[in-house]
Amino acid sequence: MRVCYVDTGMVSEIGHHATSCRLITGALRARGHDVTVASWVGLSPELRAEFQARPVFQHNTYAAADTDALCGWLAGYFVSSQVTSQNIASLGPFAAADLLYVNSVFPAQLHAVYNFLAGLPDGARPQTVV
Repeated sequence: MRVCYVDTGMVSEIGHHATSCRLITGALRARGHDVTVASWVGLSPELRAEFQARPVFQHNTYAAADTDALCGWLAGYFVSSQVTSQNIASLGPFAAADLLYVNSVFPAQLHAVYNFLAGLPDGARPQTVV
């Protein structure tokens, strides 16, 4: 089974993101699965090397994308969702037998996963865990 481990919020060694990635991908690889780790483009070179991560995601889960005081949060939500969906698509093509594991999402990332999956034909949608 091909597994794509996605984490747009892993920025450093600190916190649950790196620990989750280390434990989950390690267990999957030990069982012989083909694992691709897709990370935020700003992930440190050390962690990128350790996880064999592809720097894919242009929007970090925790970053504010728009500073407009009135509706910046909403504009940021839509921009982050759209760009993240495109970034996920760049990891394909996927098949129904693949697993897409998306770690630690906020609403924009959940929306991105939904939009990505909705745009695929039935036979090309991977099993997905968010």
